[in-house]
Amino acid sequence: MRNHAPLDLVPRLFVRWTTVLLCLAGLVSIDASAQAQTVPFRFIIDGQDISGSDAVCGPRQLSVNVFVNGVGELRNFPGCTNPAACGSPGTFEVYQVPIPVSQASVPIVIDISERDDPLCGGGDDHILTANLTADLNTGNINGGLITFKSDGSVDQSTFLVATTSVTGLDGFGVSFRIETTPTRICSTWPAAFVDSGFGESGLPGLGPQRAPASFASVVLKKGTSVLTAAGQALDAEGCLDVHTFAAPGPGGWTLEQTSVLRRGGATVDVRRVAPGFRSQPPSSNFDLGLKFANSSALTVSTVVRPGASTTIGARPHVSGLDAEDVARSAAVVGRALRAGLPLAAGSTVTVFAGDGCNSPGLATDSCASGSILFVGPATAGLPPQSQWKFIVAHEFGHVLQAVAAADARGEGYPIINGLPDVCECRHVTVANQYHCLQSLEQPGDVRKEGFAQFIAARTFNDVTDPNPTFVYYKEFLVPTCPAGATCTPFNGGFSQFPPVGMSASRPALWRNRNCAGTPSLATEFDWMNFYWNVTLPAPNSVSVEQLFAVDRAQGTTIAGNDAFLALAATVMPMAQAVAFQVAGDRFGVSSDTSVR
Repeated sequence: MRNHAPLDLVPRLFVRWTTVLLCLAGLVSIDASAQAQTVPFRFIIDGQDISGSDAVCGPRQLSVNVFVNGVGELRNFPGCTNPAACGSPGTFEVYQVPIPVSQASVPIVIDISERDDPLCGGGDDHILTANLTADLNTGNINGGLITFKSDGSVDQSTFLVATTSVTGLDGFGVSFRIETTPTRICSTWPAAFVDSGFGESGLPGLGPQRAPASFASVVLKKGTSVLTAAGQALDAEGCLDVHTFAAPGPGGWTLEQTSVLRRGGATVDVRRVAPGFRSQPPSSNFDLGLKFANSSALTVSTVVRPGASTTIGARPHVSGLDAEDVARSAAVVGRALRAGLPLAAGSTVTVFAGDGCNSPGLATDSCASGSILFVGPATAGLPPQSQWKFIVAHEFGHVLQAVAAADARGEGYPIINGLPDVCECRHVTVANQYHCLQSLEQPGDVRKEGFAQFIAARTFNDVTDPNPTFVYYKEFLVPTCPAGATCTPFNGGFSQFPPVGMSASRPALWRNRNCAGTPSLATEFDWMNFYWNVTLPAPNSVSVEQLFAVDRAQGTTIAGNDAFLALAATVMPMAQAVAFQVAGDRFGVSSDTSVR
């Protein structure tokens, strides 16, 4: 059994530590204006250890005196009546005090005794006293610890760095953490899209708008001090919770935002290529190595200042056509990642904004090749392709599929002639005629393109939207020109100039209604409708990851459409696989050409 401190030691210690606390309180600089703006600060003791060596002297129980920012409270923690079973009984003790927003650190004093009830050997055992400081810039708790011997004399004094617990000589102690109401910084990219405002819920604004900088890499600085961890990224809403109340100084905090997006261990690097190394004329460079060597991400800075609100909106300024291409592309890719579309941890994707495909025949088009995405330039009086958010999202869809199912190949987009105009792309003039939303295509090609259209629709529509909208970026052939649209007569019909809004979910059955006698082929329009509907939350719906599993199940072959639908039975439960195949008939992507 331990010897015990004299009865008069506890009062003396209380007086001594009250004096220390008064001195500590005097060290905290709190001006009158800062006092008017306070936020809650919480010091939480979330564990205790009472497995120490006090086996004879009654129940084990810690008596803990805590002072936070000069405000003290004595509490007796849950005890243990069976010494043989004592260990770390659960505890959750919260000490909350208001802290001025400008305060950079919080003094915390912990004084622990092991309570003897009834008194045993003359008094309670004084275990330790910790004089700590919580640094609100880093979240670390540092400071001095004094432990005591059984006779009440000092055992040792130590200095703790980034500690989360204190323990005395006999093993009695507590663990703890701090919580602050964070300042939430929400940042954006400037964006303007020509294909907005057609009923989609994502980035629907007409004209200039601010798009959340979802998953953008950031560095937050106070002067030269970095307040964020290495590799820090904004969350899905483009926000960062900053657990600091340190006064930013007259210059405010500096937020550096970079077009390198990070989510769950995956990285998307959105870059601008130097003019002399782009695919489009006059440089006509198709060397990927030179593109990587002569390109870089965009970094923009803005000053943010905390105030009465706990949320600060950041609006970094972006200037110059190249930088604006990067900002818009980053906004779209961030929106796709925000939609929860899968990109595996460890994946690295590169986006060359404002640079056409690295192929001579497509040097001014947007395209994707493996994990690389090209967002084409402005051509023929049309805006830069980064201003077409559905184009960027479509190409990112190709990248997602290529990363997840590298063997899901296309078939080279052979143009199938001799079909009705509404089943080919002869009316398309603003981009290539290899494929379009309503053209009949080979199975490998049509599924890749239909999937990419689906990803674009998912990027800008929530799955709960009753009428999700897809906005098309090539001409669309229609029998009559819609009111307000721009159309060109074409062989008795009208070629409607983009952007063209249409339903992403309602069964178009385009092939079945317009292209009779072609059961082995299908259209992107129908596959987009199919993918949208089979992934909606419902009994027996499938995830996008399961779609990739069906892609992978093909191996190195390209399955026909019926065979592809049947492969679902090899990678998912039978009820899902049956629903998958039934949906193929319903949406006109199987060999069933009936109109329901």
